Amino acid sequence: SYTLTVTFAPTDTTDYKTATASSPLLVTGQTLTVTANNATRAYGAANPTFTGTITGAVNGDTFTESFTTTATATSNVGTYPIVPSATGANLSSYNVVIDDGTLSITQAATTTTLTTSGTSVNPGASLTLTGTVASATSGTPTGTVSFYDGSTLLNTANLTAGVATYSTTTLSSGSHTITAVYSGDTNFTASSTTSSDRKSTRLNSSHLGI
Repeated sequence: SYTLTVTFAPTDTTDYKTATASSPLLVTGQTLTVTANNATRAYGAANPTFTGTITGAVNGDTFTESFTTTATATSNVGTYPIVPSATGANLSSYNVVIDDGTLSITQAATTTTLTTSGTSVNPGASLTLTGTVASATSGTPTGTVSFYDGSTLLNTANLTAGVATYSTTTLSSGSHTITAVYSGDTNFTASSTTSSDRKSTRLNSSHLGI
């Protein structure tokens, strides 16, 4: 709040008197809008560099924008606020409006690889299948890996530290193409062995006497 004052000082002080008047002046704050842009990243990755805009500055005032969020690399898939703020001279002369952005954390991609304890075994011998699931970012996938002989499901095993195993002695004689399929979880996408990762295993029929 300010007071405007005007004074009349006559040159003819014989016929005129000095006069003074005043009037209140209210200067309201300029609206300064501080906005954060939305952003997206995968689970396990570092937060990106956040960006935003500041609008409403007048009289050559300049401001610097910064951002905070509660999301870390280990935060689960979901949405988190990006909170902007501004610093600069004369900030107290503005009505600051904060417009949060949203950080969307999506599932991280995975790769699934398969190893076998052998490529040729005798009937009745144990064959161990090992499926390993790795994150494209960081963290360790959880869930299950299903092992298939062609299109036939052999078994589904839980992941432990990113690894699932299954042993069998019941495969029939002949050639078998084994694949591993990861189920995915809250933070990681499903994946399966590629054509180059599929394992061909042969059970030797000569040991069955046929």
